[in-house]
Amino acid sequence: MSYLCSFAISYCLGHLLVTSLLAKDKKLNVYLLFFLAAGLGLGLSGYILFYSFLVFDQLNKTAVILGHLLLLFGLLMLSSRTKPKHEKFLWEFRGLNLETNLFLLVIGIAFIPIICQAWLYPFGGWDAWSVWNLKARFLFLGEGNWKNLLDPILWRSSPHYPLLLPLINVWGWTFSSSPGSTGPLLTSLVFSALTAGLIFSGLIKSSKSLSFQNAFKIPPKILALLATLLMVTLPFFTKLASSQYCDIVLAYYLLGSFICLTQARTRSSKSFALLAGLFLGFLSFTKPEGASAALLIFFLSLPYLFRRDQTLKNQNLLAFFFLGLVIGGLPTILFELLYAPPNQTFINGLSSTIKPSSLFRMKMILSFFLVEFKSGKWNGIWFLCLSGLILSKGKCLRPTIRVIPVFLFCYFLMIGVYYYINTYFEIGWWLQVSLNRILFAILPCVVFWVFDSIEEDQ
Repeated sequence: MSYLCSFAISYCLGHLLVTSLLAKDKKLNVYLLFFLAAGLGLGLSGYILFYSFLVFDQLNKTAVILGHLLLLFGLLMLSSRTKPKHEKFLWEFRGLNLETNLFLLVIGIAFIPIICQAWLYPFGGWDAWSVWNLKARFLFLGEGNWKNLLDPILWRSSPHYPLLLPLINVWGWTFSSSPGSTGPLLTSLVFSALTAGLIFSGLIKSSKSLSFQNAFKIPPKILALLATLLMVTLPFFTKLASSQYCDIVLAYYLLGSFICLTQARTRSSKSFALLAGLFLGFLSFTKPEGASAALLIFFLSLPYLFRRDQTLKNQNLLAFFFLGLVIGGLPTILFELLYAPPNQTFINGLSSTIKPSSLFRMKMILSFFLVEFKSGKWNGIWFLCLSGLILSKGKCLRPTIRVIPVFLFCYFLMIGVYYYINTYFEIGWWLQVSLNRILFAILPCVVFWVFDSIEEDQ
């Protein structure tokens, strides 16, 4: 009940903000609105907690709840000013329809194995115990000693990692007296469901369909359903999505960033540009891989959102994108400046004489990438995605979606270089335990890109 209360407040925050920003959008996809608002609200809740720790140097539940109520009141006032006066209070739900609701029900039924997997292992996987849930308990129980979680002696718990997921878990415990195991479990399920819903709602935005030589057509909602089921029915995805790791949180905010970016470009929408910046800020506060991805997307977004028909002074999309990024990225900057210890698990192999980077290490990295893509744990999903890209006949590189493949190429290059330079870990073991989770985090983004590319005549 505590978590449901926390989630309801968070959703109201996100809902009011999104509907206020998109109040003038008459073609609003209300399903996309819901799945964006829920994650946006949880991110805002995490940030309210972060600022409360910054001010009070411990968990102050009264301040946290008051902060939520003040923000809720402010957004309610903003919503009342932006909402059309002739519309009812719930005007934004005018786009609901039975067919789409039935498709979401099918996705919900397919989601049952993830729920069962989560309840079979209520404490999550290894990193859930040793990193994310441990940090959350430090924050919830540590009072003035919470900063001990940043002690380098706890290097196995990665004290330099950002705190968005632990803070969201603490928010889930705020209305209870103890940190129960159900909170982190529900957090992993919520973000898994939001990620699946974001793929589905992001793909039904088009009225186009998939056509095979004009012989028959697949409606966009069926295509969106197939894309979502392809991901959520994958056993390995089920396992990692329910493991209470931060990878599912990273996956959600990464996908949300790209959906908002593409919407901002195609609609010339300042509101979606602002949301893209906010989601990018949340992404940077998930884990180091998220911060690297956010930095890369930031640089790619500059030419992507740049309007050639406007002067630099009138680049509204970029201005609103920067505004959202400053708001969303500030906690990451403050954490790195004020709290984060140095990475205890880094050795620069380019300068180290004890553990230098070697040609063997490079060969191991390149070969393991190929081995991982072919691994049976993925049930051939990467080859299905490759087939979809071939089926798109080049539309996967069209200007409105090109930012995603460029990001994926650069991101894999960054990951490979980091594996090569950081020689702290034995490379075979490191690749075995981490590369599959990196691929898991980008899988929703890849699925979205592939299925968005094969919709006809976008």
